Amino acid sequence: MMKKWSNQIFSGLMIACGTFTAGVMSEPVEFKILADWGSGYTAQLKLTNETDEPMTDWRVAFDFAGDIKNLYSAKMIVANNGHYVFEGNSWNKAIDPGQIITLGWNGSNSGEGIENTNLTASDITVPTGPYHVGYDLQADWSTGYVASIAVGNNGDEEMKAWTLSFDYPYPITHIYNARIVSEIEDRYTIEGVDEGFDLSAEEVTVFIIRGNVGNLTEQPTNIEFSYSND
Repeated sequence: MMKKWSNQIFSGLMIACGTFTAGVMSEPVEFKILADWGSGYTAQLKLTNETDEPMTDWRVAFDFAGDIKNLYSAKMIVANNGHYVFEGNSWNKAIDPGQIITLGWNGSNSGEGIENTNLTASDITVPTGPYHVGYDLQADWSTGYVASIAVGNNGDEEMKAWTLSFDYPYPITHIYNARIVSEIEDRYTIEGVDEGFDLSAEEVTVFIIRGNVGNLTEQPTNIEFSYSND
């Protein structure tokens, strides 16, 4: 059975079908670039529980100008406008008092470090509703732009064969990790490819769009998200 959802919000820290809020208890978070070879990098994040109680179902939130790919030892549950939220896997969801856990990822642009870190025991909330969508304009020059769009499954059931439709007044000349299935004037419909075709429970997929115009002032609007759970 196909399900369709609509929402107008598609920018900043307001996310389609939900909002992001942060908890109040901050714990040490150590970020380090392990290797940077110009066209790529490897990063490491160490999380330390300095309290006297286990941190069950931890989540860590931070702002990061770089890109994140091939995350290990954690799951990405929010990626929106340079803001990220990770949580533990089934085998490392709790951090005991004094324990340090390490996670990391690869990417092509390391940015300048992370900011506004927040490590909590389940105090960071993720968007409500069945899904969330984030848009991030990563680069904009006079003759072109690069932007990323993140689509996340907030539920505990797989979303199969998802499609995302939106109005966008700029040409999309290239797309990576997804494909355009329809383009009518300024209305685009996009679907996932390969491993991103279906969204597992609590999974986030990110795809990149490029265009041959610059000085962008508008963001995608009139979002419709459809999927099947058959």
